[in-house]
Amino acid sequence: MTADERYSPGDRVGGKVVSFTDHGAYIEIEPGLQRFLHRGEMNPNGPGEGGSAALSKGDSVEVVVLKVDPLKRRISLGQRCASDAHGQT
Repeated sequence: MTADERYSPGDRVGGKVVSFTDHGAYIEIEPGLQRFLHRGEMNPNGPGEGGSAALSKGDSVEVVVLKVDPLKRRISLGQRCASDAHGQT
């Protein structure tokens, strides 16, 4: 089973921050599978602006699968949705 078959939009998954770019962070959502978390989708309630200041390499995070594109083999992640939904429960 491929990653795009294991994950669906709306799934909450735990992951670990493995690296950063100017535009966001790479999150390992399972061993050997890293996906990009755009800084615009990072939790805005953390310290600093732009989101990435709120994360450090090695941090455990909860993210939500926003979109799965099997043709491009991409899984889009969001953290804002995870924190928004968590705050409503």
